[in-house]
Amino acid sequence: MSRKLDLLFEALRRARDITGHTEFVVVGSLSALVHETRGPLPSAMTLSNDFDAYTRADPERMLDVVSALGEGSAFFAETGVFIDPVTPQLCTLPEGWEGRMHLLERDGVKVCFLDFADAAISKYARGEPNDLRWIRAGIEAGLLDLDVVVKRLRFTRFLDADEERSTRERVQRDLQRSNR
Repeated sequence: MSRKLDLLFEALRRARDITGHTEFVVVGSLSALVHETRGPLPSAMTLSNDFDAYTRADPERMLDVVSALGEGSAFFAETGVFIDPVTPQLCTLPEGWEGRMHLLERDGVKVCFLDFADAAISKYARGEPNDLRWIRAGIEAGLLDLDVVVKRLRFTRFLDADEERSTRERVQRDLQRSNR
């Protein structure tokens, strides 16, 4: 297991103590950490120092942890990582994403992580350089299947037509890069 995965569970144990919740959802770049149970991930997929997370039953409760576990907190100063509270609505995701999450449990804390392809769709929609590096690292490592991404795009509800168009263009560029 990686140090970052250990730090995630430490942060969420503390979040459990603050919120009273035991189930969390991790989205964003570090949702890939669930796959470190199978082996090391490319460093480009674990560079982030923030855990985008929310309490599964009551996403707004995660805001209660900001002073203790957020950016600028003592936890951040001590570990170099922090919890960034988000909501399920933050990410552009395909239908059925919740049923594809991967679960890890430690010390009474349950963490659901986004599936690679679902996380990639969200990252394609954002289109930031760090998001595209994450995607390309996943493709190069054989962890991300673009065919699955393309299939799930059909079932994705986008913010607007511009987001859909730019997402599809980014996916198409990566398909061409992969010689498909």
